[in-house]
Amino acid sequence: MDPHQVFSTICEFLGIDKHIEIYIEGINRNSREDAINRMKVLGRQSANIDLNWTPETKSWVLGLIREDNLRFLNHFNKPSSYWGELY
Repeated sequence: MDPHQVFSTICEFLGIDKHIEIYIEGINRNSREDAINRMKVLGRQSANIDLNWTPETKSWVLGLIREDNLRFLNHFNKPSSYWGELY
């Protein structure tokens, strides 16, 4: 599949300018392996990310992504309650 066509299709779906030219071949792929290697260079063995958000932070994030996620679910014929608390 042509990466430029995929990028154009994604842009069109998201409602952003699909005519932006990017150098896809030059983008760092940022694989999990690359991330692990970069962490090792920095002397870290794990990310140790705290996934416990305050209710205020969680509400703020859900507010930011709610409409886009509802459009996404609608596009794939999923009910708006598919991901529970987003709705």
